[in-house]
Amino acid sequence: MQTKNTNEIWDTYLETFDHGKTGSKTYRVDLINQLPFKNYDHLLIVGTKYQSSNPDGFPEGDDFEFLYNLGDDLIELIEKSTNSIMIGSFLYNGERLEYFYIQMPGNLIKQIEDYYKSRYPERQFFITIKEDKHWKYYTEFLFPKDSTITKNELQIAD
Repeated sequence: MQTKNTNEIWDTYLETFDHGKTGSKTYRVDLINQLPFKNYDHLLIVGTKYQSSNPDGFPEGDDFEFLYNLGDDLIELIEKSTNSIMIGSFLYNGERLEYFYIQMPGNLIKQIEDYYKSRYPERQFFITIKEDKHWKYYTEFLFPKDSTITKNELQIAD
């Protein structure tokens, strides 16, 4: 199965949360004028913890590469299981979370659990699937609130 094939445009920004900690959000810019996608009613959140001695909590050294490779592996696993649209990621407070809207959850949770247990048994991981037909998580959490990008300015060529 493949992710929804569009002209993907990605962006990243930093946001400060409670207690002054900063997080990094990466999100699909090009989706905002097309929402919601019919039949992509479930939000999948999957991620892992990492250790950091950086005051900002961002990963250091090999952890960056590990987290990005892990993300690529998860995309491949999810694409084989269901139609999906990756909408972004969130790096904050020793965790990296990946976000997807999916069509049919099926046994996806078990497949991801099996993947983590076999490849990274020492890692703590998170998996959540929730219904979100109106894509509120994308629009209210990942998409920036105080951005210079407006819905009217996003004209994506076919």
